[in-house]
Amino acid sequence: MNRLKINFFLIACSVLILLNGCINDSNVNENEVTDTLSTQSKEVENTSAQLPYEVNYNEETGRFSIVENSEAEATSLNGEVLVNALKKKYPEIDIRVGDKRNDTLDVFIDDASYLTQNIGTAGANAYMAEATFAFTTLDSIKTVNFIFEAGDHASPGAYQRSDFDDFH
Repeated sequence: MNRLKINFFLIACSVLILLNGCINDSNVNENEVTDTLSTQSKEVENTSAQLPYEVNYNEETGRFSIVENSEAEATSLNGEVLVNALKKKYPEIDIRVGDKRNDTLDVFIDDASYLTQNIGTAGANAYMAEATFAFTTLDSIKTVNFIFEAGDHASPGAYQRSDFDDFH
């Protein structure tokens, strides 16, 4: 009889261990699926983000121009979409939206070294123009207040579309 109890106990333990392994594998697979779907969703979100305006360089005239991007969907624009579009085009610049006061939107760049030191004055001007034009497409925003540490090629402060009149 003792031998029967021991065999039963061993079989029960084996079944429990086997079931526990299956349950753990199931949880891992569910987590992997959730992580994969989340990553794919973010990738789709980032690839669909388009800036409403783009800066172009004309080699013949040596001038920049800012033009409306026909691929951008104006109906889905909000601060988060615009931040994603800017991060997609300029991944080295980590921008985030702050508070809105009247017609002014605060925008933060915590580490602006790439903007102010690495892309030159023309690159920094192009970025500031695209960001300013993007955020001023939002309802009632006329001024974008960039908050970051000044550098050789870009300065913080309040920018409006008229600050880039030489881009037309």
